[in-house]
Formats: sequence, C-alpha cells, structure tokens
Amino acid sequence: MKRLFLLCVCLWATLSTAAFAKLNVVTSTSTAAAIAAAIGKSNIDVTSLTTGYEDLHTIEPRPSMVVKTAKADLVVVVGMELDGWMNGIISVAGKSSIKPGHPGYLDLSGPISKLEVPAPGSPLIGDVHRMGNPHYWISPENAIIIADQIRDALVRLDPANQTAYDQNFAQFSGDLKTAAKQWRTDLAPLKSAKLISVHSTWSYFLSALGLQSIGTVEPHPGFAPSPRQLADLVSKTRKRDYQILLIDRAQATEHKPYADTLKAAGISVCMLSQSVTPETRTYLNMMNANVKALVAAGKEIQ
Repeated sequence: MKRLFLLCVCLWATLSTAAFAKLNVVTSTSTAAAIAAAIGKSNIDVTSLTTGYEDLHTIEPRPSMVVKTAKADLVVVVGMELDGWMNGIISVAGKSSIKPGHPGYLDLSGPISKLEVPAPGSPLIGDVHRMGNPHYWISPENAIIIADQIRDALVRLDPANQTAYDQNFAQFSGDLKTAAKQWRTDLAPLKSAKLISVHSTWSYFLSALGLQSIGTVEPHPGFAPSPRQLADLVSKTRKRDYQILLIDRAQATEHKPYADTLKAAGISVCMLSQSVTPETRTYLNMMNANVKALVAAGKEIQ
C-alpha cells in the first residue's frame, strides 16, 4: 500500500508539472518580448536577448544568448536581416525545433507590408536595409499583426491554452486600436510639420499615425552624410525646410553630433524610442511616450 501511495504521488507530480509547465519564449528584441508577454501572460516565460537600449543593427552575439536560446520552445525574430545575428545563435544552440521551418521558430516579417524596399539592381553594398525598412513594429497596425502571429505560434505549441491566448490577443488589439485613434487625434496638428530623421527608423510609425518624414540625415541607411550633405541639411534647416529631427534614444550618443549641428541651425530635436525598455515595460507605454514627446516637439515649432 505504501508503495502504491508513493507511485501515485510521483505520477501526480509528473502530470502536474506537465500540465502547468510554461512555454519558454526567447525573442531577439525587447518589443517582441513585450508583445509576447501581453499575449502569453502567465502561460509563458519570455526572455529578450536585447534590452531596448541597443542599436539593433549592431548587436554582438554572446555565449549567454546561446544558452538562453537553447532552452527556448519558441524563438521570435524580426527578420529582414535586422537580427541576422540570431542565425548563428540558433545554429550553435543546436535545437532542431527552433530552427527556421520548424514550429518553434517565428519570423515576424512575413505578412508585413514592407516599406522602402530597394528596386531590383540597386547598389546595396553597406546598406543596412537591403530587404526594405525592418523597423516595422512601431506601427500600431503592424503590432497587431505581430501579436496575431505570436498568438498563433503559442496555440500551435500549447493548444490547451488557446482560449487564454485568444482572449489576451483580443484585449491587446482592442486596447491598441483605441489608443491609436487617440494618437492620431493628438498628432493631427503635426500633419504639415516638416519632419526629418537621422536613420529611417520612423517610416512605419509616422505613416500609421498620419505623418510623414521628408528626409533623413543619412543619405542611405547606414551611411553617414558627407560634410557637403550635412551643410546642405543645415542650410535647409535655417530656411525652415526641416522643423523637427527625430532621433532614437538608443542611438542618441552616436547621433549627437548631427543633433547638435541641426539644433544650432534652429531645428527641434525629438527623442523617441523604437524599443520597449525596462522603464516603459509595455508596447502601449512605449508608444504613448513617443506620441507625447512628438506632441511636445510640435509645440516648440508653433
């Protein structure tokens, strides 16, 4: 009888562990992690391999990233070569279920309507946007597409919790649609503002919210402007052809010389974040902070 009791206890413990085991999700970016957390909630553990403070084009893989990835049930990447460094990490991790083409691998870029895709035959040596603009997640509509894909991936791996994933997706997408409507209202006075960015980070963000950038400091993504090109930007700024300069907080130090030069010529500098950070924590918070910052910059040029 004692042996039977112990056997039952062991069997119950095994079944309970299986029933309540969380999916382990590893993402290349903090924003994908935040969206995954909103969809998976208590049914998943999420780890981002980046913090939200880095320039996503220049990430250096580390052994710790391989260790984390090897434990993943689902790996989520941005794609479009932005996080191409993930390819080596996944390969070294050596887990077949998280490799491209398997249920544990999700490239979010597939269904995205991509902007700024280079024309066939364009010279792309050194260009960091060879597949088009990869900063697509800063559009509310694209964030919903991302959340939908993550929901589907979680359901494939954990069908028992589909109801929870569906409900979480409905809440996330509903909240985001409501917020986006307010953001467009808040930013309506900036529809005619002359916006320029250092890097073409904000194309999706501006397009989704009814604004547009009329240029970039970089002549091509990843290329620094020549002294002559920078002088031309200064001249146009002084003529008020450019009014607001958009800079990613993660690249603030790198892009400070351009900010200082154009600010001296009369431009308003607006710091935005393309990634969720420990301070903002959620996608909604990040976007709210960006809209608030842009509204404040707009008031400076009135």
